[in-house]
Amino acid sequence: MRRALDEVSPYLLPGKFPHRPRNPRGVADLLRQHGPPVLSAWNTALVEAVTTLPRIVIADLFGISACTAAETWSKYASGRWTH
Repeated sequence: MRRALDEVSPYLLPGKFPHRPRNPRGVADLLRQHGPPVLSAWNTALVEAVTTLPRIVIADLFGISACTAAETWSKYASGRWTH
């Protein structure tokens, strides 16, 4: 990997050879191995989006209904969470 970093590559994640991309399956395995907090990052992004974007855009970006985007996530974003 060090050799790939020393040379100029058009890829963010260069493969064994600098002018070839890394295998997506290998990157997915590394991410699973190190376990970044994907769910919390997703929720943080969604809450941030709810405060700044129209609900139809949020629904399209995150694959949820416009009603869910407007009602449920706007409650979370407002800071008025009830249990």
